[in-house]
Amino acid sequence: MSSNEQEESSAAKVAKPKARELARRQRNDRLAAGVVIAGGIGIIASILAILIFIVAEVVPMIAPARVETSSILGLSGPPVRAMSTDPYRGLIATLSRDGIVEVLETKGGEIATSKRLVPREEELSESRSPSPRLLAGSTTTGGVAAMALDWKVDFS
Repeated sequence: MSSNEQEESSAAKVAKPKARELARRQRNDRLAAGVVIAGGIGIIASILAILIFIVAEVVPMIAPARVETSSILGLSGPPVRAMSTDPYRGLIATLSRDGIVEVLETKGGEIATSKRLVPREEELSESRSPSPRLLAGSTTTGGVAAMALDWKVDFS
C-alpha cells in the first residue's frame, strides 16, 4: 500500500463517524434546538408580560377621575386655619385661630397630641400649610409663628 492510499484510508476513517458518534451529535443538536426554542418562547412571553403590565397601568388613566370621602372628622374647638397630614394619612395636624396645634388620628379623630403655638393673649390672623412638614401663621400683633412637623410613623 502506498502512502497516498494510506492517507486516503485514514481520511476516510476520520470522515465517516461511527453510528454512536452520529447519534450523540443528533441528540446534542436536538437538545440545543430545544434550548433555543425555549429561550425564544421565554423572551416572547416576557415581552407580552411587559405589554400587559403597561396596558394595565395605562387603562386607569383613560377612565375619569373619582374623588371619594374616606372619613369625616368632627373637630371640637375653634375653626381650623391650616392643616397637614402625615405621608400615610394616619394623622392630621391642625392649626386653629387661637394658635393651638392638634394632631389627630384619622381613624376615630382622637387627639394624639396638642401644643400651643402662640401666647394665650394672641390669635392668628392668617394661617397656611406651605408644605406637608410645616404649619405657619401670622399673629394679630404682627408676629409670625411656625411649627415644623416631623412625622415619625410607627406600625406597632
